[in-house]
Amino acid sequence: MADVCLILEGTYPYVTGGVSTWVHHLIESLPRVRFSLLTVLPNRDSYRDYRYEVPQNVVSVTDMYIHEHALSDHANRGSTRQAFEVLARFYAAIPDHDYSLLPEVDRLAINPATRVVSPQQLFLDRRTWDMVTKAYDDLGMEESFLDFYWTWRYSHLPLLRLADARIPPAQVYHTISTGYAGMLSALAHIRTGAPVLLTEHGIYANERRIEIEQARWIFERKVDSAVISGTVSPFKRIWITLFDHLSRVTYHNAAQIITLFENNRKLQVTGGADPARTRVIPNGIRLKDFPVRRGPHDPDEPFQVGFVGRVVSIKDVRTFIRACRIVYDHLPGTRFPIMGPTDEEPEYFAECQSLVAMLGLDDIVQFTGRVDVRAAYPKMDVVVLTSVSEAQPLVILEANICGVPIVATDVGACGELLNGRTSIDRSLGPSGLITPIANPEATAAAIVEILKDDDRRARMGQAGIKRVEQFYDEQDLNFAYLDLYRRLMTLSEHRTLAEVSPGARWRA
Repeated sequence: MADVCLILEGTYPYVTGGVSTWVHHLIESLPRVRFSLLTVLPNRDSYRDYRYEVPQNVVSVTDMYIHEHALSDHANRGSTRQAFEVLARFYAAIPDHDYSLLPEVDRLAINPATRVVSPQQLFLDRRTWDMVTKAYDDLGMEESFLDFYWTWRYSHLPLLRLADARIPPAQVYHTISTGYAGMLSALAHIRTGAPVLLTEHGIYANERRIEIEQARWIFERKVDSAVISGTVSPFKRIWITLFDHLSRVTYHNAAQIITLFENNRKLQVTGGADPARTRVIPNGIRLKDFPVRRGPHDPDEPFQVGFVGRVVSIKDVRTFIRACRIVYDHLPGTRFPIMGPTDEEPEYFAECQSLVAMLGLDDIVQFTGRVDVRAAYPKMDVVVLTSVSEAQPLVILEANICGVPIVATDVGACGELLNGRTSIDRSLGPSGLITPIANPEATAAAIVEILKDDDRRARMGQAGIKRVEQFYDEQDLNFAYLDLYRRLMTLSEHRTLAEVSPGARWRA
């Protein structure tokens, strides 16, 4: 049995990225904790090779594929009538966010050890058809039943696939999102009583809603192009509602609910999380990876105003480029390196290159591609972040620990990172300035304000160093998880003792 089973959806160890790196560092930093991994993936052909060298304290890796079509026909003997009656009552209660029947649904229709209805039968039985037709009638939809049925089928197939997931035994289940991974954590808790810890880097239901609203693969009935509607199509609403329910089920079954910053915590509460079980634990960085500090600016050298990040639309690099033109007019000689990969959105990169040429910045703005940011940050006088969406950008922490002030848009945790989250944190002073989204004039004004005041720039640099050292040391934050694991494992041990002690009672 592992101490902690990490339940991961579409990330580590098969996919690189911020969440995967966070998971890898967490496992590495807690070598005495035995981890198992339960990974949720689209299908077995999607991801075959590990992108990380899995640490030795990972005792097992179990893969679960949710977008394959084969469904198990295994079921135990028992009353299928009772199973379908419980399912019907469960579906009737869901609109009121009542998930109290989920343990019974798991016992009769999900858990391979106890279910009396197989996933295949659930998909094909006439009684399921009756539930689907009733749902269609209750919704009063104008769209065809055939389109509704296929939407229901595609949205529920992954859930039926989860029924055959092999959940590794563990003292604690730690899911790194809600969604399908969160649903597996809820089932693990229902079956074993082991506590669940949830960490949401981004709010899963909200991210899926944005993706679904923009999706083209979900059917929408064609309407007169002259009709403008601000509503989401019924079929997209089905998908959005599904992910909302998966999040609420996860919140309901989690002993502790973690996210990276306060605004995200408030979104979790709005989405159904118990405020008493929510907590903020931000991400951190390895301080030893950033030993070099920015020195005083050499007046004989031009200012360096850097952008660090992918050249993609969500980073709004075009706003940065427009700001560069304004800053250069105020402070001629300033240079603007854009440091990050350019191959993710080729069309957007081409637009950025065209904008640079149109504004006459060819010799001033440089696309460097990937760079060693540890060497680049100390050469910068200001680092700029113009994203339209962020969670807790590590760019701010990395630049600040090097003593470089930041100009960032008012998204995600940027305000907390630059101005402080607690009263003690805020007493350190700002380590940069916050600007509105998609506002090159405000961005430029903030850059010029910092560059023209050497003393203020130095104070911001020192505030950033102190803030990261005190509040964003990755080792300290990983130890916060170690403390959580220990407390939850103690609960798990007490539960086990209560189960084996005659007459003992224990309640989570």
